[in-house]
Amino acid sequence: MCSCKCTFTKIALVFTVLIGAGLLTYFLVPWDDVWDDIKENIDGNKNESNPTSPPTPKASSPYKFEFMQCPEKDEGDCCNGLETNCKLLVNETMFATMNNANHDKPPLANHKEDFEGGLDAGYRGLNFDLCSCDDALIFCHGDCALGRKSVKDAFTKVNNFLNKNPTEVIILNIEMSIGNPTPQDMWTLVSSIKGIEEKTYEHDDGGSWPTMKEMVDDGKQLIIFKHNGSDCSGKNGCTKRGCTPKIIEFFDYTVGTKHSFETISDIENRGYSCPVYRGEDSTKEFYSVNNFVTHTEGGGHGYGPSETSAKTLNCMEFLHDRTKKCEKKTGFKINMLQVDFWHIGDLPEFVQRENCARGNGICDFPEIPITNITKEETETDSEVEVEEETEVDTNVEKIKSQRIRKPDE
Repeated sequence: MCSCKCTFTKIALVFTVLIGAGLLTYFLVPWDDVWDDIKENIDGNKNESNPTSPPTPKASSPYKFEFMQCPEKDEGDCCNGLETNCKLLVNETMFATMNNANHDKPPLANHKEDFEGGLDAGYRGLNFDLCSCDDALIFCHGDCALGRKSVKDAFTKVNNFLNKNPTEVIILNIEMSIGNPTPQDMWTLVSSIKGIEEKTYEHDDGGSWPTMKEMVDDGKQLIIFKHNGSDCSGKNGCTKRGCTPKIIEFFDYTVGTKHSFETISDIENRGYSCPVYRGEDSTKEFYSVNNFVTHTEGGGHGYGPSETSAKTLNCMEFLHDRTKKCEKKTGFKINMLQVDFWHIGDLPEFVQRENCARGNGICDFPEIPITNITKEETETDSEVEVEEETEVDTNVEKIKSQRIRKPDE
């Protein structure tokens, strides 16, 4: 009798474990991404077995985009891949930016490839989360076990890239995260890397930002911002405990959108996804816009960054539409446009096209039809007013009126 009872108990326990594992799998696995990967593999196999089958369309340009569009050496200036960028102020320039650049390994990764490849592709903005785990500084993401990357190794790779590309300027934005690390802690760790200190720009609080050419000519190829953690804001913020003038308080100078969005529809709603939610008291010299979906409600979408959404969000047409809508909505020019899954889509190319227009340049880019331009640019004022009647608009207008004007405005 005891034997039967014990066996029944074991069977019940096994079933309980299996049911629990099934529920966890259902809620945590991003099934949308899984099914997309399966479909891509099936389509790829079909194309291989039948050479006459048309290739499956990808969420990217039909040609390989060359980010570096500068003249030959000694024939003109070059700043972040374009000659026309050189006359732009740093805070007039757009930077293709990776969200959580350190998190490129599962689970819950923001990218499938490491950030060094993104630098080669044209990304010039990197966001990292700094953590203090087991008395050691590392980059992680929300947990010491996720997105782990050596701080010194990451800075060494950035430094090596800048050594090989002396015309390029990179912006880092470091979130002070788990374990209450300080900017000074990080600077003490990385300042010993040969060349980092000389390349890092220090901003004169209250002064205007330099042009990209001035940055390059002075050998200042790196701007390091931080947010959260130690309060390093204000005119004398860099002298506060744990702070350093080499690492600048991001929201002293920047306004930003909401951090994350649950769906593409949330991002398409400009009354929700474009207004300023962070940095309301800043000088408003930079505008940071997040353009990625992070599932937090589970279900069939799973949890975490959505690669499926990136296939829409990172494409030329969507990037153009989002940029124009947010700039029209807020009156600010976007500086940091942040995405997940950097290897998908067209952000570096879009940024170069945008920067070329800002510099009034004539750039040799192939024409790409953007079907939504006409619809967006022909909206009537009454239609815009109806769409934008939200509570946040009053706050946005207040923020706009406080904006510090640039010297050339």
